[in-house]
Order: sequence, then C-alpha cells, then structure tokens
Amino acid sequence: MGIGLDHRLRQLQWPSRSVAVHPGYSVSGLTPVIEEINEPDFAKRLTGRLQGSFAQGKHEGSVAIVEAALTEGLERCAPGVFFGPQWTSKGRITLARPANVTRSKVLQDAAWEILIQANEGVDPFAL
Repeated sequence: MGIGLDHRLRQLQWPSRSVAVHPGYSVSGLTPVIEEINEPDFAKRLTGRLQGSFAQGKHEGSVAIVEAALTEGLERCAPGVFFGPQWTSKGRITLARPANVTRSKVLQDAAWEILIQANEGVDPFAL
C-alpha cells in the first residue's frame, strides 16, 4: 500500500512521500521489561533467547519507524523504497528496495482498490 500511495503522491506532485517501514522480526521475549506494558513470562524469555540470532526486541523494531520519520532528504530517494533491518529480520536500519513482486503495478492497483472499498468507495487521491 505504501508504494502505491507514494506513486499517487508523485503523480499529484504533492510535497510529501510515503515510505514503507519494516520492523524486522521483533519479539517480546527480547524486549526490556516495562511494567504493565511488556512483562514476558519465563517461557517467552526463553523463546526469545533461542531466537536471538535472528530476532530482536520490539524496542529495536521501533527504530525503523523513528528513522523514517526523522530522516531528511527522503523526497530525493528512489520511488518504492522502505526502511528496514539490514539482515531482513534484525540489524542496523537501512533504506532498501523491496522485492520485485511488491513493486508490481497490478498488486499496487489491487491494494488500492481494497483501500477505496474500505473508504466507502471514495478514492482520497482521485485525479
């Protein structure tokens, strides 16, 4: 949906962008304890530790969202990029190009039609 929205914003020459964000594989068991918000039991902590080589805590997954919100110069980046972990499921946040299938115009149009249906038949960006 984000890629399709970015395409429409560019068509309309709006001074804004839509950039998708992928948090990676983020689990409660690797997230610091925050009373009444994240209090994983022993089993979740153990499962988190066993997945530690390819997973990260939710606090680390949120970094991609913050990076996307605060990064300057996104208006100059290539269309259809996203922020996500360097190694797909975890790692330093990078600007990446999504898989070819997600950049498909057919897929973008189908997702946009679902948005229009959910918006009671109104396309908020109709030309």
